[in-house]
Amino acid sequence: MDPLILTEKPQLSDATLVVGMAGWADAGGVSSVGVRYLRRKLGAHRFGELDPEEFYDFSQLRPQVVLEEGHQRRVVWPINRFYYWQGDPGPHLIFFSGVEPHLKWRTYCDAVIGLAQECGAVRFMAVGGTYDSIPHTVTPQVSGSATDPDTRALLSEMGVGFSSYQGPTSIHSALMEACRRRDMATASLWGHAPHYIQAVPNPRVCHAVLGRLARVLGVDLALDDLLEAATTLDRQVERVLTSNDELRTYVHGLEEAYGRGAPAEKPAAPEDSAAIVRELEEFLRRQRGSGGTPPSPPIT
Repeated sequence: MDPLILTEKPQLSDATLVVGMAGWADAGGVSSVGVRYLRRKLGAHRFGELDPEEFYDFSQLRPQVVLEEGHQRRVVWPINRFYYWQGDPGPHLIFFSGVEPHLKWRTYCDAVIGLAQECGAVRFMAVGGTYDSIPHTVTPQVSGSATDPDTRALLSEMGVGFSSYQGPTSIHSALMEACRRRDMATASLWGHAPHYIQAVPNPRVCHAVLGRLARVLGVDLALDDLLEAATTLDRQVERVLTSNDELRTYVHGLEEAYGRGAPAEKPAAPEDSAAIVRELEEFLRRQRGSGGTPPSPPIT
């Protein structure tokens, strides 16, 4: 059974496939929220999706039920959708926003990359996020990779570090491997988010990644609203730090280690650090649901 469900098949020229995924490599919402923010900001058009039936264990990722018209229940399944955008003038882009699958990764990757190529994609850009022992008060770190020498030089010019990570990986790497089998150039950008802020998307890290991504893609994009959202989140975090001596001391230790250029020498976490992080996350969740300004990047 073909998992692709299409409403049209755009014919683009020299296009870049940009992928953002919810799941294992989505720290700070950089991958899922960041790419969704970008495609909505540009006004990209949806043209297809993947049927989720083959790719998920629904006992692990349960579908959601929602009420429509106050009484009718509808099941919402994991969404994997394709969008396209044609700059005038500007680049041609394909966006794929999805949820990391549990099953049949190679089949999943072949379906995504195969359709993108049929629509004119010649290169691939992965966007991801990872949690790190860095304070929220510093400029976020961004790492990445690129197989094309010109893109690699541009990333280096923008202060992107190149990772030597080896170990368990995400669907991003599987997609990149599928691209290389098809002779498509690949690149990636990874935002490093403070590990103690996990309850909400991190707009400052999203801003750091999307600013560089826009330059790589050749897109003129205003990101001021992300900085406004970041300021709101910072104020909320500082409120927690003011009332929690242990967390404040820990963050100051991270700042000192970062200032020495030695994040590997991070301070020891408080004995009840898990409880402290839960306290911070619960506070942020309450703030997000209070009807005030949300700390997550605006995406409408």
